[in-house]
Amino acid sequence: MTTTPGGRPPSPWTGSHHEDQHRWQLEQVTTLADAVEELRRLAEELRVAETAGWRLAQPVSRGRLVAARASRRTRTEPAPPVAGPAGAPVLPPWRLRVVDEPPLAGDVVLDLAAPAAAQTPVVADDGDGWRQVGGPPWPSVRLQEVLGRLGDVPSGRRWGLAPARVGPVVDVVADGSALRVHALREGRLVRTVEVLSFLHAADRSTSLGQAAAAYQRLAAAAGAMAAAGGRLVGTEDGLLHVGYDA
Repeated sequence: MTTTPGGRPPSPWTGSHHEDQHRWQLEQVTTLADAVEELRRLAEELRVAETAGWRLAQPVSRGRLVAARASRRTRTEPAPPVAGPAGAPVLPPWRLRVVDEPPLAGDVVLDLAAPAAAQTPVVADDGDGWRQVGGPPWPSVRLQEVLGRLGDVPSGRRWGLAPARVGPVVDVVADGSALRVHALREGRLVRTVEVLSFLHAADRSTSLGQAAAAYQRLAAAAGAMAAAGGRLVGTEDGLLHVGYDA
């Protein structure tokens, strides 16, 4: 690799101050494979910039990256060492999303008592607390985690569980809710649309290495969604919308 004075590799950016907004760079991609490639390219750019002497001036927030490096005069001095490989900012262990969509004319409505939903885990508060009341059993540890987060969910109704195809997210969908981003397939309630947030992917990163690892993690999620049958249906304002066909 070619180096500059001070033993640094060539910088991908010019000057001593660099600002960017990681929000629109994926607007032109048309497939998840394209998104994976662009995210990996961005991650590599950030790693090279860090090795070239750039450092974040503030934590990343909403995709805004502000970095600085030493002046031209001081860049002739030996480059400071770069810390070892950084991990991406820690995400919550998993997230729960409550879905209760009032149906409109023509909507498909979730009926948890129907044979078409026979393979969907169903939970309800029977007056003695939340418990599973229907469908195939879930692993007890994960079920207890879900039940422990249902304190603000209205009781007196039945709710179907739908884990995300990829990632630590579980939806609880109300019996009688319109199915707009879910469907019943082979008896199971599944998501038909998922969203990846490029805009917030590197939030809380305090180093370029951390931000690079965050975008690499997002690339891995996009690749996993493609492997699970997902296809990119659109990008908008830093979000990638992924759909799953039957």
